[in-house]
Amino acid sequence: MTNHDPEIDLTILLMQGRRLKQVYWAVQFTLCVAIVQRIYLDDHSLAYFLAALSLLTTPTYFLTKSGQIGRAANYFLTLLSFGFIYMMWSGQGLRDEAMLVLPAIIVFTALIGGRTIFLPLLMLFCTNALLNGYLNDAGLFHNDITTPGVHSAILVILIISVTAFAVWLLANDMMATTQKLLHETQRVQSSKDEIEKLVNYDQLTGLPNRALARTFYEHSFHKRSKNKPIAAIMFVDLDNFKAINDSLGHQIGDKYLQKIASTLQDCVRAYDIVCRQGGDEFVIIIDEIRHINDASNVALKILDILSHSIVVDGHNLTTSCSIGLSFCPHDGENFDTLLKKADLAMYHAKSLGKNTFCFYDEKMNVEAHENIQLVSDLRAAIVEEQFVLHYQPKYDLSLGRIIGAEALIRWQHPQRGMIPPNLFIAIAEKSGLIQQIGQWVMKEACHTCVNWHKAGFKEMHVAINVSPLQFKRGGIEEVVTNILTDSKLPANKLEIEMTEGLLIDDTETLRNALTNLRELGVTFSIDDFGTGYSNLGYLKKFDIETLKIDQSFTQKINESANEKAIVEAIIQMAIKLDLKTVAEGVETIEQAETIKSMGCTMGQGYYWSKPLPNEDFLSLISAEQNTERSSV
Repeated sequence: MTNHDPEIDLTILLMQGRRLKQVYWAVQFTLCVAIVQRIYLDDHSLAYFLAALSLLTTPTYFLTKSGQIGRAANYFLTLLSFGFIYMMWSGQGLRDEAMLVLPAIIVFTALIGGRTIFLPLLMLFCTNALLNGYLNDAGLFHNDITTPGVHSAILVILIISVTAFAVWLLANDMMATTQKLLHETQRVQSSKDEIEKLVNYDQLTGLPNRALARTFYEHSFHKRSKNKPIAAIMFVDLDNFKAINDSLGHQIGDKYLQKIASTLQDCVRAYDIVCRQGGDEFVIIIDEIRHINDASNVALKILDILSHSIVVDGHNLTTSCSIGLSFCPHDGENFDTLLKKADLAMYHAKSLGKNTFCFYDEKMNVEAHENIQLVSDLRAAIVEEQFVLHYQPKYDLSLGRIIGAEALIRWQHPQRGMIPPNLFIAIAEKSGLIQQIGQWVMKEACHTCVNWHKAGFKEMHVAINVSPLQFKRGGIEEVVTNILTDSKLPANKLEIEMTEGLLIDDTETLRNALTNLRELGVTFSIDDFGTGYSNLGYLKKFDIETLKIDQSFTQKINESANEKAIVEAIIQMAIKLDLKTVAEGVETIEQAETIKSMGCTMGQGYYWSKPLPNEDFLSLISAEQNTERSSV
């Protein structure tokens, strides 16, 4: 049994009543015209019949006005049906103009009638036509056929017009109904989207909730790449957030949580998922990573960013966080299992004093805590100036003497002793400390080079490795300009070493920085050339002066034909492009002689000297100069 909506039923009834009145008046108009025409043609009997039919239909109007729509429609349609069937039989039968009215009545029935009358009328009309045709064919009844004329055409036009009017009303209703259906569909879809948002998203931050995060995880689990098979679940809990709510109120606390949510999204990739677990807890799904260190780097980034204050309505708010991590498939594959383990790891991080992160696997925690401790020690090293520079000489192979040096940083740790750069530079880059360290290196190296010049070694230049992050974050040209001005070092005595990967990015910020530094007179070289995305285009595009051949090629130059061919190709290419070359990692006389015979410009390596403290480097170049003088 079908359930009807009373409101919808009332709307349909009112529409049918309106349409019934319109059809009623259209029919009355048509009957009046036909009556006038019949009187004009002296066909008084048909005129009287049409007048009677018009009069008999008047109750339709009053029934409709009183709200009896169904009864009015059935009465009106039935009366018209039998009236025009009578006219057909008394006239020309199947060829009478009255036959055209019957299809119109069917249209009227579809428009204003109900199902109960539509089929009976249709069957009546079909039976009527069949019967009339049969009786005429059998000779049992005879309809006189007259030649149609203008007056017949007028009747046909009237009938077609009123039929067209009904069809137009019907089409208009269908269009209105369609529009209402579309509007209703849109409203339903909008409601569905709103319900989905309420069910799957956190209303305060707009982040996915735990249920949707589970869906995302399960979907990505089946699509995970074989090359990046690991996923991490990160449970982030703000430390001491309750103090913000208690002291400043929940309104400020809510705004702070919204900014934390935005900050966490900025810390991950576009396809990683950040969701709000509830309160001041967040869950992050780091999907498709090669190594657990990829996730720990994200955790370090979050800890570093949240250590800075966030302004909310004029209040500088700072709260650290504790992070727990679990990994798929190492700690399980089910989302709820991984989330539980990440939660346990987070509580372990809390027990260690907060503002840190822990892995669920205790073995992994050892390395993680070492990284955290290194970041903390690096901050102290910057403040306490625990870094020192060593200088590795660069030899001009044609002149056979030192013409400059590469500045290499060392960390003189109070407890661990001297730490080489390969153990802390990557961590400094990931933690954002590389900018401060890089500025210190450049300032120290430039002042040292000026001291070499004052000591009489004016041809010396100094080369400094600059991290890609120092270029990407902008302002490098201002830093270099200020340091050169402060140290009074000629710009052409400063060489900046860059990686190939930096130049491949080719951003507008990079191009502007290199152009501005080039105008100052600073020179550039590509470090470890041949190991990255070597591209001849950027060598001239960025006006690079020097290529540094990676030591992995140099050290095997006399042992491997492939390495020798690569070194020779790089040197020949540099000669053609009018570039200088520096062979790194030269350790034997055979290697030195080989690169010299190939046309290499400079050499650098333990064959001549290891990296030296400034005092020892000065002693080396002084001894070299004294040797040259004595030989003269």
